[in-house]
Amino acid sequence: MMAVYPKEQRTESNLVKIQDLINEKTVFLLDKRYRSDVLDALVAKAAELGLVMDVPLLKSAIDAREALCSTAIGDEIAIPHAKIPTISSFFVMTAVVKTPVEWDAPDQKAVRIVFLIGGPDDDQAAYLGLLAQIMRKVKDSDRRANILSTTSAAEIARILTR
Repeated sequence: MMAVYPKEQRTESNLVKIQDLINEKTVFLLDKRYRSDVLDALVAKAAELGLVMDVPLLKSAIDAREALCSTAIGDEIAIPHAKIPTISSFFVMTAVVKTPVEWDAPDQKAVRIVFLIGGPDDDQAAYLGLLAQIMRKVKDSDRRANILSTTSAAEIARILTR
């Protein structure tokens, strides 16, 4: 069960935590070759889980963000994100792709790990906190190697939430 607190009920001790958002239902091993296919798959999975109701609006917001600047951060990681008014709580969909995907990364490396963040458009502080948590997890090269070497969504979720 995901424990996510509405913005007005959050305190420093109950900010959105990736441990509450990443689990074996939100982690996927994908065999996609193109950025658009990875994004479409993650948005579809979020919709299947009931995390987003307005799929076209989310997809449009994600595409608009990618058009501004690539969300690849280097080290084979991308963090596409969108905040829209029809999403009430943050979610994170995680994909490890079998074949590296070109994503216009600053280090010119293709992407293998993708975190799609969706959330309400009026909570920048929670978004930044969630992004910082993800960054702390994936900047660890040993953790990234462990994520890339496993073939189990449950194990990837465990690696990311410990």
